[in-house]
Amino acid sequence: MTKLNASPVVLLGGWGMPQRVLNPLAEVLTDVGYSVSCHSLSGLESDFAGAWDWSTLQSHLVDLLPEQPCTLIGWSFGGALASGLAAKYPDRVSHLITLASNPCFVARADWPGMDPEVFGMFLEGIEEDFSATFQRFLRLNCLGSDQLRALLRGLTAQAKGKPDKHEIYIRSLRLLGDSDARSFLQEIACSALHIFAKRDALVPSRVSSHVQDRFPHHQVEALDGCHLIFWDQPDYVASLIHAFLDPQQP
Repeated sequence: MTKLNASPVVLLGGWGMPQRVLNPLAEVLTDVGYSVSCHSLSGLESDFAGAWDWSTLQSHLVDLLPEQPCTLIGWSFGGALASGLAAKYPDRVSHLITLASNPCFVARADWPGMDPEVFGMFLEGIEEDFSATFQRFLRLNCLGSDQLRALLRGLTAQAKGKPDKHEIYIRSLRLLGDSDARSFLQEIACSALHIFAKRDALVPSRVSSHVQDRFPHHQVEALDGCHLIFWDQPDYVASLIHAFLDPQQP
């Protein structure tokens, strides 16, 4: 039964991932009464043909949100985009939740992240050998889980790369590399929860302490598991979300 007083929940996926990867989390949240919708990042499963810049992409994504204020949950790159939406459209977002999301995916002088040279090699791999590089990327999503083989098998079945969308992968990856959502997190007026994975192979675990120090008014949690944390620890993630959204309920 849908929670009568709960805001609708919108899930945004990560780079290169289809909408169905979000289904396990959507199902768990639906089971406890939330009304949930899922969206992949524009371009892979939609007719989005705009410029891959923050302003254009946000203008497209906000049209996917319900008219009433919603709980916006973003995984990985989706978390950075969700943070931008919460800052730019405060009347549309009542709660922000990010999952395994680094405000700066690529490291800055004052912020941990992926080494710029490693990111450059990853981008080059996507440009020159898409299939092999994308498969390695899927493995990195699961690396750190005690269920590595099972998760990778499931993710490989769900997230088949689309070589015909090659240019979209490259343009969106460049946007991810340039992303810095820290100013958005500073600006948001809504409550925020950030869930990190301690054994994440794509987002350094120490990002969680940086977020907590930089944004002390936000709630930060760090769980054992991999980047695909809502597959690795689905019930735990759902319980944290439920407690954050409905603290009066058991």
